[in-house]
Amino acid sequence: MDNNKSNLTNDSIPSPASLPPNYIYLQFNDKTSKYNDDYYCDVVAFEMNETEVKIHIIMKSNNTLGQIQDPKSSKLLVESGRLNFKNAEFTKADPNSGYEGYLSYHYNPKLVGNYFFTFGQFGYSTVTLYNSTPVF
Repeated sequence: MDNNKSNLTNDSIPSPASLPPNYIYLQFNDKTSKYNDDYYCDVVAFEMNETEVKIHIIMKSNNTLGQIQDPKSSKLLVESGRLNFKNAEFTKADPNSGYEGYLSYHYNPKLVGNYFFTFGQFGYSTVTLYNSTPVF
C-alpha cells in the first residue's frame, strides 16, 4: 500500500501526506452518528488547524422516513462549548439518499476538551471524535 494515499475512496478526503504540518488529521472506520439502521452518518475523517475544523462525512439513507435532515445543522461540540458552522462542500448531495463531503466549523482556541459530533437537527447519536485539546 502506498503510504502517501488515503485508503478511503471519497475523493474529498485528502491524503495525510498532502496536509501541512500544523494540521491534525485522523481517519476513522468506526464513528457513526446514527438515527436508526436506515439513516446514519459515518464520520470518516477529522481535520483541524488554527482556523477551522473539518468533519468528513458519508451520510446514507434509504428514504423510508423521508428526506435526510440538513447536514448544515449538524453540531460540533467541545466540552466547554459549541463551534460555529462555517460551510459545507459535498461531492454528493441528495436529500433522499445521502451526502458525501465535509462540514467545516470555525476553530475556537478558547474551547477546550473532547470534540463531539452529532449529525442533523435532532435524533442522531453523538460520537466522540478527538480526545484532547490541540496546542497550536
